[in-house]
Amino acid sequence: MSVTFTINGQKITAEEGEQLLTVAQRAGFDIPTLCYHEALSPYGACRLCLVEIEDSGQKKLHASCTYTVKDGIAVSTQSERVLRTRKVIIELLLARCPNSEYVQQLAKKYGVEKTRFKTRFNGEETCVLCGLCVRICGERMNRGTIGFAKRGTERKVAVPFDKPSDYCLVCGSCISVCPTDAVIEKNVFKTDPVKIPSEFEMGLTSRHPVYVPFPQAVPNVPVIDHNICINHLLDECKTCETFCEADAIEYDQKEEIWRYGNYRVGI
Repeated sequence: MSVTFTINGQKITAEEGEQLLTVAQRAGFDIPTLCYHEALSPYGACRLCLVEIEDSGQKKLHASCTYTVKDGIAVSTQSERVLRTRKVIIELLLARCPNSEYVQQLAKKYGVEKTRFKTRFNGEETCVLCGLCVRICGERMNRGTIGFAKRGTERKVAVPFDKPSDYCLVCGSCISVCPTDAVIEKNVFKTDPVKIPSEFEMGLTSRHPVYVPFPQAVPNVPVIDHNICINHLLDECKTCETFCEADAIEYDQKEEIWRYGNYRVGI
């Protein structure tokens, strides 16, 4: 069943149950996010994705990543109230992580030149507490070897008892989703994640478990390295499925030989 509503005066049709942020981004509206990731469940922690929604004559601010679209609502992503609140949130981020390149770029994009709030941690903190690393470890890898510790202003991302766990896969997924590279500084691994050398580039560059073995070959077909793929080894992750709109991921993919005249290509 579909619902119809407006975003900034533009008529939008979406499926019932969809999240507003997803629908808005699909329609081309720019809404900043920090704690949102397509492969993870909505979290609504950073509040950067706030929009103003008029429903039944009342206007309220809502986190668009956790708000389910409804028929007849009027959404504003650029109202004065939204812009003012968004700037305050960015100011708070600047006070926490003034030297973070990601936060600085965010502030520049949305017109925040400085923060009125007191800078903490001597300006050395880079973690914005978005929770992406914690959630991907728990939701996708089913490990939970990294989490939040303490409360209030002392809240931080840490490993249990401040000691890297043997249960950690050292898969690097937490690093891949961290917007500010803060995980690298947290000492969450017993050993550093090892990059996978690209055979095609003679080991000069790295590759992912899902990769194209022969970029110059025809057909140009991606394959899954079963020796490294977390899903193949432990039946976890499956993050790639979320991003493949064609639903073309084959975990049981077998090697094939393609013949072109006198040439053969193994894929």
